[in-house]
Amino acid sequence: MRTSPSIEWQPWGEEAFSSAATTQRPILLRIGATWCAWCFAMSLEADVDPVVLSSISQNFVPIYVDADRRPDINERYNLGGWPTNAFLTPRGDLITGGTYFDTDTFRVLLNRVAQSWHERRAEVEEAVGSARRDAEQRRKPKTGAVLSADEQVERIVGLTMDSFDFRYGGFGRESKFPHTASIELLLTEFRRTAESRLRDAALMSLEAMCDRSSGRGALADADGGFFRYCGTRDWSEPRFERLLADQARLVSCYLMAFQLTAEPRWAASARGLIDYLRGTLFDPRRHVFHGSQGGIGGDEYFSVEPPNRPASAAPAVDRGAYVFSNALTASALIHAGCVLKDDAALESGVGLVDALARRGRLGSDETLLGHGLDGTGPSGPILLSSQVYTARALVDAYEAVGGTQRLAASALILDEVHNRLRDAVRQAYTDTIIEPGAEGYLSQPLFPVAENAAVADTLLRLSVLMDAPALETRAMALLAALTPTSDDHELVAAPIALARQRTLVRERVVIHLAGATSIAAVLPLVRAAHALFVPFKCVKFVDPERDRTRARAMASATANGPAAMVCRGAACAEPTSDPERLIAIIARAAATPGT
Repeated sequence: MRTSPSIEWQPWGEEAFSSAATTQRPILLRIGATWCAWCFAMSLEADVDPVVLSSISQNFVPIYVDADRRPDINERYNLGGWPTNAFLTPRGDLITGGTYFDTDTFRVLLNRVAQSWHERRAEVEEAVGSARRDAEQRRKPKTGAVLSADEQVERIVGLTMDSFDFRYGGFGRESKFPHTASIELLLTEFRRTAESRLRDAALMSLEAMCDRSSGRGALADADGGFFRYCGTRDWSEPRFERLLADQARLVSCYLMAFQLTAEPRWAASARGLIDYLRGTLFDPRRHVFHGSQGGIGGDEYFSVEPPNRPASAAPAVDRGAYVFSNALTASALIHAGCVLKDDAALESGVGLVDALARRGRLGSDETLLGHGLDGTGPSGPILLSSQVYTARALVDAYEAVGGTQRLAASALILDEVHNRLRDAVRQAYTDTIIEPGAEGYLSQPLFPVAENAAVADTLLRLSVLMDAPALETRAMALLAALTPTSDDHELVAAPIALARQRTLVRERVVIHLAGATSIAAVLPLVRAAHALFVPFKCVKFVDPERDRTRARAMASATANGPAAMVCRGAACAEPTSDPERLIAIIARAAATPGT
């Protein structure tokens, strides 16, 4: 674990909690990350101070958690950033805490918490017990006016535009994060409503992040990678850490902008991101992508243009690899392979998600995937994010290269999620498997909005591709359960609106591909199918055994090779083997109101 060796940090687990219960000492929980500069600073400052060390040794049980390796703990105890310093009762209830503390402040806080625990323990325990009960009450299902899908999308889009910064782009008036789901929401809603201000806000935000010539685009580095966030409204003062999940989501956003506008600058940003992923975060030995690159030393290193940067001074790459962020990366590479005609990216993305579905399982008799991908195989915990993003990437792979086994594998994962992570009261999915009696707040369920919305969206896609209306029914029930919470989350609610938008498509555009004897033969049509920004379209490979009616209808067109047929609802165009003609047919179908 990456902290000062002077503090004898214990790992989260039964032994540490047992020690706290036996000694009746409060717990000092430190949550950090390898990429966190403030965590590193605290390890060199307060963590080596003799007064701090003595106070912790005499009065606390210190536990260290890596936020990347245990997102389930981080989500329950993070107090607004990293490092988090949380003081807990021996049973794991939060007493107080904060993020970074300088040495003098940390000394005072340690003394104050120790004194309160020794002199007013009953009062402290009553206060934290009351807070626990309040939290449990807030987790109960909410009631209120039921919004239609249109109303919910309109409300979340409105909240997103309320947060849009018309001066500098992006969202909010302080620190600037990418908020990729909000950008995607605005682009898809523009395609649905033709409301140009939504497109303009999304594209202005993408430009603000990547256009270094403007003097503002400090989120993007010259090597193609993007930093985690900027500390000021005008996109200056970047925080130099770079996370794999952020890079993957940004690839997809820039590809959407390119599909929508055909402007080369958006493709260039996507290519730059992919170059960074391949060049810095890819592990060729394990064929996975590392989770992050740290920001320590970034001020000096990133002030130099890439050709002149000494490799020895590069911020360290965390060698940890995680299923959820690799699944997001697989989706991004598949998307790039189709849109940018990058065969290497397509092959890499498909190979990655196929390997995740196979290698990520926590045992031969276990369907669900672990979180970590270390050298000896997958490791826990079982997280909803690992399952749903892998399931979604399998669908993405199918829509690029076919293979009904990928649809079956995706559906199987989501079936197991339904069986083991669904909360019967909330009728939504918990972030991990909840074990009664687990340490601290791990016994309390969380219902992550983005991952639940992604489950619903993936189920809706599978229902079309597999002709399985039962999956649509499950998705609609989940979205109904999420509806009362959407207003509470503002920008975080964008994934709910994206899933809801899919349900508003009255006559879906489905592109049927038939007659493929090999991926190479059908690839020009696949690229054409994905050339334009047509949200919520489906690309379906015709199985002559399972879809005999469609196969017969396309038989003459496929006599000499692969062909595509575009359908909008029940109306279908004549099949074509010409990629350019296919793009034109899709453009007409997508331009028709109701898609």
